[in-house]
Amino acid sequence: MSVNSLSDFFRQDTGDQRVSFHEGQWRRRAQFIRDIKNRQSWYQQQTSSDFALYYEATYPFAVDLFALLLAAKKFDSRQ
Repeated sequence: MSVNSLSDFFRQDTGDQRVSFHEGQWRRRAQFIRDIKNRQSWYQQQTSSDFALYYEATYPFAVDLFALLLAAKKFDSRQ
C-alpha cells in the first residue's frame, strides 16, 4: 500500500488505487473523484451557500467535504 499527500492525490494521476471500503465494496480513486465532481456540481447549483455536513460513514463524508470545498460553500461539521 502506498501513501500519497492530499495535494498529490488531487493534482496528479496516481493510478486507480483503492481509497476506501464502503458498503461492502472497494472505492477506487477514479470513482472517488467522479463522486466528488458530481456532488460539487450539485452544490454549485444550490442557491444557499450554507450547509451542515454529517454522515456516519467516512466515504460519503469525505466526498461531500471535498465537494463543498471545491464548490466554495460554507459548511458546519459540528454535531
